[in-house]
Amino acid sequence: MASCGHCGASLTDNATNCPACGMAAGSHAPAGTEADPTFGQPTAPAPKRKGRAFKIALLIIVVLVVLGCFAQCACCSLKDANGSRGREYDWPTGKLAQMLPPMDVKCANVLEDESSLSIRVEEGVTKEGYESYVSQCKERGFSVDSESDEDEYSAYSEEGYLLKLRFSEYGDPDINIDIYAPRTNGELTWPDHGLAALLPAPGKAKGSVAVDTSSQFQAYVGDMSEEEFKSYVDACMEKGFTVDYSNDEKYFTADDAMGNSLRLEYQGFNTMYVSMYASREEDEEGVDAASNASAEDADSANAGNAGSAPTPVPARSDTGFDLSGTIEPAVMLDNDVLKVEATGLEYRNDNAYLELAITNKTKSEISVTTSTLGYSANYVNDCMMSEGYISSDIPAGETVEEEACYDLQELQLEGLQGIGEIGLGLRVVNEDYDELFKDMIAVRTSLYGAEGIDAGTFADSVLNPAYLNGMDLQAKMAVSDAQDVGSSGIVVQSAGIFTNRDGDKAAMVEFKNNSDKTVRVAASDITVDGTMVYEGLWTSNLIAAGKRALMDDIHLSYMAEENANQLDLSNVRELGMKVAVYDANDNTILKPTEVNIAF
Repeated sequence: MASCGHCGASLTDNATNCPACGMAAGSHAPAGTEADPTFGQPTAPAPKRKGRAFKIALLIIVVLVVLGCFAQCACCSLKDANGSRGREYDWPTGKLAQMLPPMDVKCANVLEDESSLSIRVEEGVTKEGYESYVSQCKERGFSVDSESDEDEYSAYSEEGYLLKLRFSEYGDPDINIDIYAPRTNGELTWPDHGLAALLPAPGKAKGSVAVDTSSQFQAYVGDMSEEEFKSYVDACMEKGFTVDYSNDEKYFTADDAMGNSLRLEYQGFNTMYVSMYASREEDEEGVDAASNASAEDADSANAGNAGSAPTPVPARSDTGFDLSGTIEPAVMLDNDVLKVEATGLEYRNDNAYLELAITNKTKSEISVTTSTLGYSANYVNDCMMSEGYISSDIPAGETVEEEACYDLQELQLEGLQGIGEIGLGLRVVNEDYDELFKDMIAVRTSLYGAEGIDAGTFADSVLNPAYLNGMDLQAKMAVSDAQDVGSSGIVVQSAGIFTNRDGDKAAMVEFKNNSDKTVRVAASDITVDGTMVYEGLWTSNLIAAGKRALMDDIHLSYMAEENANQLDLSNVRELGMKVAVYDANDNTILKPTEVNIAF
């Protein structure tokens, strides 16, 4: 009997798809071969647990530097990625952990610093156990401004500590526990310069300023009630933040006439979050000059006085990502099974959100998913990616609203500087798990076809010295002429060896599909300088015709542990692997073929 090479489940001889993860059975491993359910595409790609463990480790460094080590991702270090392959951790004993009810289990992941703690538990997890743990946390005082649904719970303690719990029963059930120290216990001094000077001072004594640069401002304001939050929104609109505004009970977003972008969020526990980006990279004097503009100038700009209002420029993030791409309501799919309509595209908290309305046109409940092991075929522009995860159960005849989330830093690492087109690899099954639909659907934004939104390869993006320095990374790249992989139409466009500040190393390899068919590219038998560091199938990526994909989870530091005495990872000269290519039905297009990349 064979076993699935992706999740390890047993397969019958005539199986066409794995019953556990949905992947085609053609990529199985022989019985008895160790299979790895945690690498490649994520088995449970919830929005805050991305399967690109090392890349998230690299990206999170930016967050750690900017927000003072305010870690938010439970899977953001190579050490933690190793943990998902069998390493276990004791229940933590630090200050934040002592506020939680302890579990008498080994943890699959633990990430802790002074301001946050993330724990993932897999041992013996059940839905009943999760519900019991929620009750214990409530007894510990985490019940202020609580929010909950079937699988998630969040609440503050009386001291302002924020707790978030999430239960997942996809594959092996697990519980994710995140606790954050208060952001508003300190003394708040509102800046009188830069971007902050364009906003009304909130008049509160408690809070913290997280970021204050010429291009970005972030702050947390304490002791602010929901009514005071609404009043502050009104005051910001009076200051000129009325362009393309969106205002609801707890969120406000708008630009001013100069193109500066503002986001306000009431987060509970009398806390307001303020985030603001400059319209373009300006020096401090330029922003200060804008902050000294009179209220009359702002009023005339809002009144449409073209003679005095500056010319609006496209909004950009702090790193230059173009935030001006918009989507007009458009039907992405309409067949006998479902209707999918893109209703908008919003940018907030350094993410892009594709807003969707999905209607079940059948007479029974359906499950709609994207970016899962069963079918991971999402893309943005010309690049395949795991961003944009959706999982929704929709009763017969009903319509649900969903959001597909895209991390802007993730997009930039792929070499993107703006969103021109979003593709969703959609898979739909009924209550009996019969597959009703599986295909890619797409919607284009106002930036489609614009120059400058694609760097071409991820190497073109990460080789920017400012990008690498900002992420505290070292990179060794191979960016010579594209290397053909047999006659499959697949080429190796670029590759890199990345080292984070902890010395952990990973390889990333970018493939381009120049054929006219969607294919799956599988990598196995990884070598470093001729020494085998991993034998067998490691990972695979689905690549649509004309698209590219970044194989970003080749964790060299982990792989080389057993051969540490034979290898010098500080100076990798050659990365080798066997690459196989399969069509959409898992027919072999190219048998495993040696690929060697010189650095």
